[in-house]
Amino acid sequence: MISAAQEKSNSPSSIMRLNGVSLFTDIQKLIFPQLIEAITSNGRIHLAGGALRDYYMFGKFLYPELDFIVSGLKKNELLAILRKFGKARYVGKSFRVIKFYREDTPQNSHDFSLPVLHQEITDSLLESNEGISVEEDLASRDFTINSMAFDLGKKEFLDLFGGVKDIEQKVIRTIREDAFERDPIRVIRAIRFATQFGFEIDPNTWYGLSNNSDSVNNMAVERVRDELVKILLRCKNPSGAFLKMEDVGLLKNILPELHQCSGVSQPGGRHDHDVFIHSLKSVDYAPQNLVVRLAALFHDVGKPPKRFVPKDGRARFYGHQELSDEIAKRRLKQLKFPNKTIKKVSTLISNHMFTHKVTQKGVRRLIKKVSEDLVPDLFQLRYADMKAQNPRLSLAEDREFEERVNDEINRKPPITVSDLAIDGNDIMESFGLKPGKLIGKIQDHLIEKVIEDPEINEKEKLLDIVKIFLDYLDKNN
Repeated sequence: MISAAQEKSNSPSSIMRLNGVSLFTDIQKLIFPQLIEAITSNGRIHLAGGALRDYYMFGKFLYPELDFIVSGLKKNELLAILRKFGKARYVGKSFRVIKFYREDTPQNSHDFSLPVLHQEITDSLLESNEGISVEEDLASRDFTINSMAFDLGKKEFLDLFGGVKDIEQKVIRTIREDAFERDPIRVIRAIRFATQFGFEIDPNTWYGLSNNSDSVNNMAVERVRDELVKILLRCKNPSGAFLKMEDVGLLKNILPELHQCSGVSQPGGRHDHDVFIHSLKSVDYAPQNLVVRLAALFHDVGKPPKRFVPKDGRARFYGHQELSDEIAKRRLKQLKFPNKTIKKVSTLISNHMFTHKVTQKGVRRLIKKVSEDLVPDLFQLRYADMKAQNPRLSLAEDREFEERVNDEINRKPPITVSDLAIDGNDIMESFGLKPGKLIGKIQDHLIEKVIEDPEINEKEKLLDIVKIFLDYLDKNN
């Protein structure tokens, strides 16, 4: 329930008109005006959450997904209205939210829900959401900047907890003292918002998240993963978030391998920083691309156990890229990242120490190992790595090598099995073989030969190589 102080703040003086006409017009561009009319004829609808915060801060919606609170209707009544204008379905553990998709923009969804208490969902909370008011919904949200609402019927802006003031003063502040106990993911969210918007965290809020930094160990890993993704994609310089996590004792709980890089010095080489700071700077220098930034974050996490400093005083980290790859794959799998993402990140990390001093055959081998699609990302990681080592380092040799690689790609040499002049059927028919692992083994042998010399990628020449290979296998089995 909302407190007396909160009830008092719900006075006419706390309800303001904030660009109501332009805001309403922009909302109508994303959902149908007729849909708004259908809801307001029997109830009330408020825009709330991050979309309204962004609109107040930037004068536009940063993302095309909106969050609405609907009161005065039952859940099935709301669902029936929404289905007249597009597709709608219940989502979430408690089915508290209805995802709505317009037929003409199915790639974007909007959230519609009745007023609810915002906290980590447990079965015991389901009944407590009955009869919740809009004001109580807003009072249970995480931070003041996310607790504002706009009434689409009255075109009035509702700010019960000083969200506008905190936006103007650039402060992240919880609404209630038990905000982090009610939902521990807010510990990460507070840090993410502060980094994303360049805000300071209110001292009492910082104290609260410091006392709850271990609570994320009990969170669903998917929620932690989603916050990490937002840090990497929405923050221009994610390093600020990871530094705050380290300061508050949070990083050791969610990314212990990155935490272990702190204080691991790299003397005698080109590095200006320890492994931890270098990794964070690499992420900042990387483009806002999830795969590249994940690779930058993990590309050196294998260095601490590989650190070796001989008599010359220069640190070596032999084989760290392979260990970094193993560690990254394990952590990303635990965080339930998609397998495709993990595979791409793994490829970048395991190949980020490539050398320029190779023949064209070596260039083709690199393209094969990385794949044409990931070559641009590999060089983005390389540039971020080098800038993080020392921003004064010249990138000229790497840019020259990138041109060599791209020139080779443009020549379209045979790189994969699908580029061979013969396929599995040709091999089976020519040598009376049956489908099985042997066919794949033969094709792998052929592509290695063709990478060495693209001129032999002709049917008869390849069949001759297959014959020699099969004779070799017969004599050695």
